Amino acid sequence: MVINNGLPKILTESENCLKGSVDQYKYLVRLMDYDRNFIYGKIDLEKKIATRQIKDNLILAVQHESNFPTPEGRVRICAYRKPDKSTFSSFFEGLKGNGYEHAFNYFHCGINYGQALAAEAGRSYWSDWDFGLGVLSNNKIIHEWYNQRLIPPLTIDEFLSTFVNYVPNDTDIIITRFRDEEPIIDKYFLNYQEIEISNSSDIKKLSGSYYSDITLRSVTCISSLDFLLNMPKIVKLCFFGSEGFKTITSLTNLQYLREISFIYCDPISDFNQLKEFKNLRKMYFFNAFTNEFLKKDGKRVLKEALPHCNIEWECE
Repeated sequence: MVINNGLPKILTESENCLKGSVDQYKYLVRLMDYDRNFIYGKIDLEKKIATRQIKDNLILAVQHESNFPTPEGRVRICAYRKPDKSTFSSFFEGLKGNGYEHAFNYFHCGINYGQALAAEAGRSYWSDWDFGLGVLSNNKIIHEWYNQRLIPPLTIDEFLSTFVNYVPNDTDIIITRFRDEEPIIDKYFLNYQEIEISNSSDIKKLSGSYYSDITLRSVTCISSLDFLLNMPKIVKLCFFGSEGFKTITSLTNLQYLREISFIYCDPISDFNQLKEFKNLRKMYFFNAFTNEFLKKDGKRVLKEALPHCNIEWECE
C-alpha cells in the first residue's frame, strides 16, 4: 500500500500495517535514500534511556533494539508528544553512524554543555537517565519526570503525521510491522544478492525471495524479466553484461525499486522504456553508450521524463 499526499511516500506491506497499539507491535522504519533505519515501538522507561525533552515535558525516548539482524542492533524510539523540527534534525544526525552504539552515544549526551544551553533557552534537548526516567544515580526520584512514565505513547500513525514533514520530499519511507516479541528477521533487512542465471531452474529457485539488491550478471539466456516480479523487495537492480531483453517496463510494478544501473551492456533495444520508471531515484550508465538513444539526446529525454531521478553517465 502507498500513502502519498504530496509528502514523502509511505510504503507499507498492507492496509492494516499502521493500525494497532505499540503495546502489541513495533515498526521497522526505513528511509530509502539515506540508508538509515530505526524501530518505532514501546520503550521500557524503567531502564537506561536517552530522552528528548522540552522544559519539563518528555518528547521521545531512545533505547537499544537488540532483536535485529545485525550484530550492533538498532535504535528503538517512542514518542509521547509530537516532536519538533529541532528534535528530528538532531535525530537524523544521530542515525548517520553505523548502528546503535554511535546513535545512542550521540543521543545520550545530557551533560553536554550545548544541551544545557538549549534547556535554559526553552528549546528541546537531549538528556540521559541511566536508572530509568525520573531516577537519579543516588536513587532519588524526581516526581515530575517519574510520573511521565504513565504517558501513553503516540501511535505509529500519529508519529508519522509529524515525521513526514521533516523528511525530504523525494525520500520514500518503508514501514514493516512486527509483533513486539518477534525478531526482525533477515528477509526484511536490506541485503545484497548477486544473481547469475544459466537456466530456467535458477529462476524458479529465486521466486518469492526477499533480496533487495540484485545484479543480473551476464544473463543472456532469457527474453523476459517478469520473474523479478516474484521478488517484491527489490530496491536496487543492476544489469552487468546482461542483454537481449524485449522489455523492462513490467518492472515498474516493483513498488520499492529506486535504482537501476547498466554496466557494460545495452539490455534493451528501446531505452525510451526507461521514461516509465517514475519512482526511480537513481539511474547509472557505465560504458553503455552503444545504443543510438544514448548517443543522441537520451540524457535530455530521461531528465525531462524523470525530474526526481539522479542520472549519472560514465565511460572509460
